[in-house]
Amino acid sequence: MSYDFSQISPLLLVEDDIVDLSMVRRLLPPSVEVVAAHSVAQARTLLAQRAFRCALTDLALPDGDGRQVVAVCGAAVPPVPAVVLTAMSSWLMADVLLSEGAQDFLLKEDLDRGRLMRALVHAVLRAGAEERRRRVAEHRARARALERMGELATGVCDALLDRLQGIEINSTFLSHTHESADLAQEVGAAAQEASELCRQLMTYTRPQLFERALDAGRLVDGTTRRWADRLPPGVAMDHWIGVHLPRLHADEEALAVVLDHLVENAVAAARPGGVRVHLRAEAVEIRETLLSPFGQSLPAGVYVGLDVVDDGEGIAAEDLPRICDPFFSRRPPALGLGLAMVLGIVRAHHGGLLVWSSPGNTQVRVLLPVDSAHVSGT
Repeated sequence: MSYDFSQISPLLLVEDDIVDLSMVRRLLPPSVEVVAAHSVAQARTLLAQRAFRCALTDLALPDGDGRQVVAVCGAAVPPVPAVVLTAMSSWLMADVLLSEGAQDFLLKEDLDRGRLMRALVHAVLRAGAEERRRRVAEHRARARALERMGELATGVCDALLDRLQGIEINSTFLSHTHESADLAQEVGAAAQEASELCRQLMTYTRPQLFERALDAGRLVDGTTRRWADRLPPGVAMDHWIGVHLPRLHADEEALAVVLDHLVENAVAAARPGGVRVHLRAEAVEIRETLLSPFGQSLPAGVYVGLDVVDDGEGIAAEDLPRICDPFFSRRPPALGLGLAMVLGIVRAHHGGLLVWSSPGNTQVRVLLPVDSAHVSGT
């Protein structure tokens, strides 16, 4: 069987015996980059300094044992799959090592190139499969949490809207009397604001769509024109529309709200000196299932990608997973419902939301599925 040696390079080799170290180096192909450590402490330092594809460690080390190396590898970001090499033939020890996170256990007396390469490549493949399973489990848990949050919000909003409508109606009657006119106006205004808050939250949980054939390029062009006279000083905006852009079956008004909120956030991210906002629309092909960090699972297929990109201050890494949560905001007095509404509308279109951000660059991508009948743009 042939192996892709690039999968295991660079390799961290933790071995204090120079003879065994040389033996392992001879068995490994020259194309594999090997970085040697002679102790647990040195391995810990190297793992903190750079990323490794996998690790091979002796069990007996001068300042500890291979179990500690396995633990350090498991705590690395990203985790490094580890294989333990030892002269001790003990299946009990093998069970302990595997239960503590080692991917495999090899005996020095039985070692040859075939066994070594199989163990290392399979360790990387198994670790990759485990990481994918973990991501899918996290994605499903996130989706369930958002669904439960939506159900709770819907129930609360339904109950509040019934009562707020009664307040609005009664405040209208009160406003016709001189004594209570001012008070009635304040009550009515507060009720209207609360009603609008409920409607925004329900857009996140249960948006109502009116879908029809839609040219995404026209949507982006319309957004650019709407914002032409609204941009504050120092803010510039441009747009780009890809060729052969498939048509969508979507709610144009709802997606206009999505783009408006994303542009508004991009403008708000301006640093001293302003910000440049780019709008893009292009066809995107997804070749395998894509998991959005906000709970959507997108099957392979053709999508239209609507991008809003800015060169503003960026989003803190710790905030990224929460930016679509209702009432999460780092910009008071904003209530934090804008991106929640965006997510609700995108989710109702069976689409997905992706966000990348660093200081000086933030990209929000809305992916909307294209019906097969519209892939050619007809």
